[in-house]
Amino acid sequence: MLAAHHPSSSSSGVGLAAGCIRPCSAIFGPSDNFITQKWLDAGAIELLTPEPTIDYVYVENVVWGHLLLERALLDTPAKVGGKAYCISNEEPVTGGDFYAKMCHFYQATTGRTLKVNYMPSRLLRGLSFVLEAVQWITRGALKGEAAQLTPAMFHTAYCSYTFSSARARDELSYRPLFSLDEGLQRTVANWHGKQRSVSMMTEGRPTTSPNESQQARAHA
Repeated sequence: MLAAHHPSSSSSGVGLAAGCIRPCSAIFGPSDNFITQKWLDAGAIELLTPEPTIDYVYVENVVWGHLLLERALLDTPAKVGGKAYCISNEEPVTGGDFYAKMCHFYQATTGRTLKVNYMPSRLLRGLSFVLEAVQWITRGALKGEAAQLTPAMFHTAYCSYTFSSARARDELSYRPLFSLDEGLQRTVANWHGKQRSVSMMTEGRPTTSPNESQQARAHA
């Protein structure tokens, strides 16, 4: 990034105005495939480490950060070029609290309960040493989730980490567009809407009401 931004990298001597947005940890949002969608699809959450504090960040706040940087690179490239900007929701929470919030919005949206299953972390941590030994003896014969269950994975999973978006606030005027609660509510609502659409299509029912169809034709 620094090399791209430096004037000497261009034959014209002008250089390419470049910067970097860093969504610092767990990006969540509609169709994120892992942090929320995996558990929404499953109807239950398997939680291994509820204690660590993490800077979960909603995907639309990350997009907003990119748009702000793009504008700043056009307006003031000398000020922001060649820099990295951390983007977060500025609401660090534990994994347990994050998923408790998601369960709340799931129940409010669907009327059903999203169960949280707390996995036996001590037992699994002990098992990780056994599996690591098996991997060493068999030269990597284990595959899939068993191969991922290692002492190093547990060490990483128990880490708490947060980031400051102060530079983005000061130089890009960044503020999160959506709070953590709003992001989770929108994520669950988006997932629920897709589930309803799929269900209606499977049953051969229209996915829009007659009034909505008439309004769409009127606008067309």
